[in-house]
Amino acid sequence: MDREHIIAAIRRTATENGGLPPGARRFSEETGIPGKEWLGKHWPRWGDALREAGFEPNRLRGALDGDDLFKRYAELVRELGVFQSALSSR
Repeated sequence: MDREHIIAAIRRTATENGGLPPGARRFSEETGIPGKEWLGKHWPRWGDALREAGFEPNRLRGALDGDDLFKRYAELVRELGVFQSALSSR
């Protein structure tokens, strides 16, 4: 598979995702283009492919601090209407 085909697919999936390129796994799932088609052949890392397609590489999200974690957990409990304690299963 040629480099330009992969770059075009990156740009297309980014457009479909509101302008944000997908991660390598999601790109493969959405396009059917496996990593073996580009990894080591055209680019050593997914971020390099994204740069060539005109995007900034995706960044890993950092850990949430305790307050944010509990806030998001409380929102999930409200949404689901269920609270499950790790201690309640003992």
